[in-house]
Amino acid sequence: MTSFPQPKSISGPLSDSLAYYVYLLIDPRDGKVFYVGKGKGDRCLQHSAKDDGVDKASRIAAIEAAGLTPQIDIIRHGLENEAEAFLVESAVIDAFGLTSLTNIAPGHGVEKFGRTTLAELAARYMPEEAEVIHKVIFLKLAQTYRKGMSALELYEAARGVWNFNPTYASKYDFAIVVYQGLVVEVFRTHHWQPSDPAHYPTRSDLAPDNFKGTCEFEGEPADQVVRAHYIGKSVRRCFAAGGLVFNKYGPKV
Repeated sequence: MTSFPQPKSISGPLSDSLAYYVYLLIDPRDGKVFYVGKGKGDRCLQHSAKDDGVDKASRIAAIEAAGLTPQIDIIRHGLENEAEAFLVESAVIDAFGLTSLTNIAPGHGVEKFGRTTLAELAARYMPEEAEVIHKVIFLKLAQTYRKGMSALELYEAARGVWNFNPTYASKYDFAIVVYQGLVVEVFRTHHWQPSDPAHYPTRSDLAPDNFKGTCEFEGEPADQVVRAHYIGKSVRRCFAAGGLVFNKYGPKV
């Protein structure tokens, strides 16, 4: 197959034909994609800028030190506007996986439309209503939750720090963790106690004042039968009238 020389600039008819595009940077030493980007004009050639990330700049420096140049593949061109380019870029980053790339961010709109399983989308758009049959306390997460967090991170996000009476919370057997109206985990709570800063090594969002007058629980994931009864199901109706509610007590069964 004929190997064409890679241009050192993009202008004129080439720039007009490319319009907005999404591109890959490929390491010629191993053929692996290490960056996904979008732009127009010369953007794909301006990849030595250090403000694009230290990992990317280091990879390019190593390639150039070997006397080579990153290979540029245009994965989609002729896009009408930047919004289209954002969507394609985000989808391609999702397909490769952020951990295998030097990109700093996962891509535009990934929180709402990014890569996820069909099961998760079914739970989001056609959720089954949870039937609350246990003594539970709802713990509603917002910024402290993210997809793919570890079991320990989720436990620390859920266990505290909460601004309600630990004596009252201790009357309930389970903590149902809720994100955007869906149950993401269920913990068996053993007891509630004042919040302890030493119990949150994975959380950087907490300041000393967050522990004053707040409480936390000690617990573990509930039995699989209980978890299966709730996880992935909707409890939105429990919060429908509550506005910005961060906790809500379940029924006294």
